[in-house]
Amino acid sequence: MESLTFSTKSRAAGVFMDLLKNISLRGWFSAGPSGGEKDSLLFVSFHIHPDDADNFHGMIEPILSCEFFGVRWEMKRTQHNRFFLCPLRLSKRADELGNFNAAMDEVLQQDPEFGEIAARSLIEASKAIFERFVASGKKKFTESE
Repeated sequence: MESLTFSTKSRAAGVFMDLLKNISLRGWFSAGPSGGEKDSLLFVSFHIHPDDADNFHGMIEPILSCEFFGVRWEMKRTQHNRFFLCPLRLSKRADELGNFNAAMDEVLQQDPEFGEIAARSLIEASKAIFERFVASGKKKFTESE
């Protein structure tokens, strides 16, 4: 993997977590499922500082709607400053089934490498988000205008 200016991590969850730390005041963070030795990722759940939430959402939502390695991401706000991020394909199937874990199992059964592709996709999306953030000239979202 190429060197990233905002992260020394090699796995998608770590890269995205470092992205959040660089652009916002981040709170808890979880991601999964782990792919063992392979980098595999199907969801990220996190919260950020409430004052950063609207700016953060407004900046990254358009980037996540782009396709990276054939994967589009969907970010849902579960509360004002709490977010759940997963591939759109998985989110739609979870909505149809009414069960996220069942949808995850089904998607991985149909396409066992989807988690690895999604992980690469999130790293590319993270790069695009960081580039957009750097172009904004801010150090953190909470920095005054």
